[in-house]
Amino acid sequence: MQTHQPTPALSCSSRRGAPYRRSRAWLALAAGTTALVTVAGAAAVGWVPWLSVGAAALLVMWNSSSSRLPPLPVKTLGWTQMLVGAVVVAAFAAGHHFGW
Repeated sequence: MQTHQPTPALSCSSRRGAPYRRSRAWLALAAGTTALVTVAGAAAVGWVPWLSVGAAALLVMWNSSSSRLPPLPVKTLGWTQMLVGAVVVAAFAAGHHFGW
């Protein structure tokens, strides 16, 4: 019986120090851009503050720049995502509080 070896979904090899291949970052960038357009539409209608559009734009820019870098260690990636998420939440909260 033959076993099927699935193609890894991650952008890096599972072996430390092995060369990595480029991921399909366009899918994540398309999703981020779609979310940005959705938030901008919601801000135009008045459902969310305009600062949330800026926060979403920063998040899309962060993702587009980090998708071009080599993979990070898991601990560094986790702390970075926590920091970026906290900044986005703080921006949304500030926009709501101050009515931006």
